[in-house]
Amino acid sequence: MAFAVGELERMNSNAWFGHATKDLIDSMITELDAGREDEVVRSLKDLQAKYQPTYENRARYDELVRETIEQMQKAPATRPVN
Repeated sequence: MAFAVGELERMNSNAWFGHATKDLIDSMITELDAGREDEVVRSLKDLQAKYQPTYENRARYDELVRETIEQMQKAPATRPVN
């Protein structure tokens, strides 16, 4: 019984991470195709700095991915003209 519960939890975690990662990849491709390389790189560097993997929990991965996607999709900051 414990084995079955463990396997179910493992499958659930795989699906959970898989969906978040697919959303991230889809958004990256969309934004890169739109010519927003700087926003993608900046967003991924921010995700890299915030993500701390752990075996104890899911490390807010879905929240961090959602924030990263939102950051990628924001309009670029208006830069002053020199």
